[in-house]
Amino acid sequence: MSFYDYFATEISGCKKLSGLNKIAKFCGWWWPFENAVIFTDRPTKIKCDDEKLLHCEDGPAIAYSDGFEIYSWHGQRIPGEWIKNPKSLTPKVALTWEQIDQRTAACEILGWHNIINELSPTVLDEDQDPLIGRLIEVDLPDHGKQKFIHAKCGTGREVAVMADRDATTILEAQASSYGLSVEDFSIPEIRT
Repeated sequence: MSFYDYFATEISGCKKLSGLNKIAKFCGWWWPFENAVIFTDRPTKIKCDDEKLLHCEDGPAIAYSDGFEIYSWHGQRIPGEWIKNPKSLTPKVALTWEQIDQRTAACEILGWHNIINELSPTVLDEDQDPLIGRLIEVDLPDHGKQKFIHAKCGTGREVAVMADRDATTILEAQASSYGLSVEDFSIPEIRT
């Protein structure tokens, strides 16, 4: 409606849509029928990530005054319980969740470093520097073998990111994560 509102005010066209424009400014979704109209309130809260996808890490991404809420993780609708009661989301729940897009969101919410520790990872290669970390492999349900870089980040937190399936050493995996060959990769002096 904002598109048509521009033309109505700037070019004096689209006058027939002025009634629809007024409705859009004061209510949410609405449906006209022959003998009735259904109106909804506008949301009291809408939160999005940097890519304008519905997202909220500590509450509903959309909330209405009547208590209806929608929970979303980077555009993927998720069960509200995962945010309201974080202990309800365990690695087992995340890895066996039937809907694959929600499963992906659950793994992101938990953090792969928390999940792989539950999966008895096989260490394929390890560097003495914890910032370089180790190359591990785990068997993911419905997916099979997956390699991860398991390391400390520059802030000292534990992280795990999926690694190149063809990597055989932690340096190959680290280099590949930057789009480089091992020969072209030099270990960063400082990481953030």
